[in-house]
Amino acid sequence: MRSSIRTRAAAVAALSLALGAALLWSRGLHLGPDAALEAIRDELAKVPQVELLELTGVVDDEVRFLPRMEHICARIKVAGKTELLLTELSKRSFATSGHLILAAVGPHAIRVRGERFLGNSMAATGEPVLSEFGASSIDIGPEGEFAQLFPFELPNVQAAVDHHEEIARIVGSWPESPAAPRSLTGARGEELFYWIVKPDLAEADPAWDSPLAALRARAERASSAAPAQR
Repeated sequence: MRSSIRTRAAAVAALSLALGAALLWSRGLHLGPDAALEAIRDELAKVPQVELLELTGVVDDEVRFLPRMEHICARIKVAGKTELLLTELSKRSFATSGHLILAAVGPHAIRVRGERFLGNSMAATGEPVLSEFGASSIDIGPEGEFAQLFPFELPNVQAAVDHHEEIARIVGSWPESPAAPRSLTGARGEELFYWIVKPDLAEADPAWDSPLAALRARAERASSAAPAQR
């Protein structure tokens, strides 16, 4: 079970990254690996109170029918205190975008498991079906599923910097593995379970390896018990 979950998660994550990068490329943002990294470095240098701690780019050219893709991640420190790990960065991330991808806040890495419409459908009817997935980042942009958890809009990197303290407070309040995860419902009825994990559990997170049904049951029990604990 553990191996199959990780395999599904890796496959879905790779597909999501590929499709996202392909969309950016199709809009004229494909710069090549070195130029893309330097473009993001230059954009971050323009944002006040931001210290760039780490900038990485992973070139993906294994999907033959798509162009080479750069998945750019930046770990930044804001105002000397709040660390944010932002992924899938492009020049659009510094303008106005519907999407902003957050992977970690301070020592807390983000984890998500759930079901999502990924283009699969019933062979007989063509009806779309939900597929299980796992991810290590969330979309907090205006069009992202997790925008509903933040009482302010995050259309770009500058907005995340402006709200860094609130973001850290909100994410820091999420359950930490192995506690029961929280859940939310996406715009199309997708069921998503989310939590945070510290670095020492990042490679052996018991919540990540749990069957989805077990996560659902734990989240439901925690939700029903919450009023009695107040």
